[in-house]
Amino acid sequence: MSAKGWSGVLTALACVAPILAYVIQLWTQGLADLSLQAELQFHIKLCYGTIGMFLLAAVLLLAGVTAPYGRYYNPSSGWFPWGPPIPPLSAWVIQESPALFLPLYFTVQAFQNNGHLLPTPNLCFLTMFMFHYTYRALIFPLRLRSDQPLPFLVVLMAFSFCCVNGYIQGRYFSDLSTLISSELYPDNWLTQPCFLAGTSLFIIGWMINFHSDNTLFQLRDQAQAIKLANLQQSEQKGDRSGGGNGGKNTISNKSHYIIPTGGMFHYVSGANYFGEILE
Repeated sequence: MSAKGWSGVLTALACVAPILAYVIQLWTQGLADLSLQAELQFHIKLCYGTIGMFLLAAVLLLAGVTAPYGRYYNPSSGWFPWGPPIPPLSAWVIQESPALFLPLYFTVQAFQNNGHLLPTPNLCFLTMFMFHYTYRALIFPLRLRSDQPLPFLVVLMAFSFCCVNGYIQGRYFSDLSTLISSELYPDNWLTQPCFLAGTSLFIIGWMINFHSDNTLFQLRDQAQAIKLANLQQSEQKGDRSGGGNGGKNTISNKSHYIIPTGGMFHYVSGANYFGEILE
């Protein structure tokens, strides 16, 4: 995590800050005329709409639709229809930050409006949620080994989802949950089996996610080393043959992919995503 990396994160945050401020302004203005009860109904409909989008995404994936992301990214395919590429560090900070800063905003707003902190269980839920997105928005981009950019449309879709997710989680636990019942999450909830089991799942999920990220980062380092070794070998062969093939390398410059093993990768192919699902 170099100074250059942190400088990139801060630059990306400076770019996304005005956008987040505008999003917050839109939420505030759009919901200003709604009573809390009406907002709760809107919140419920938004939750169902999000589930519907998940189902639509699953259908598209099963139909074979792929986005130019990760191993499917092809710089020679041009910008259409996915838009210009965005550097990976900036893309991750921009697209994930709404899910961190929107709940933080709603938490501070609730404190200012009510004059006291939220109930302890609500704070615990929000803290766990923001802990995950602190890692995803600020730490994970610094640990990236890949230099593959993300298309603008992919970043925009991820940013939009994180705005919705940040609102759903942040607004519910900061205010709307009290409309269902003022004792929905009493202080003794922290000692109940459901809370303890859920918190355990969160911790296990985060550990799986973090360990799986480490595994993938190590594989990317190995892939880069293999690619570099192949290029050096190709150059040496070219030198020995007197610069054959016009001095061009015969080894492809494409990325090398290694199947991850160990940990949860022994049981599922996407262990990092599995860990996030548990969280």
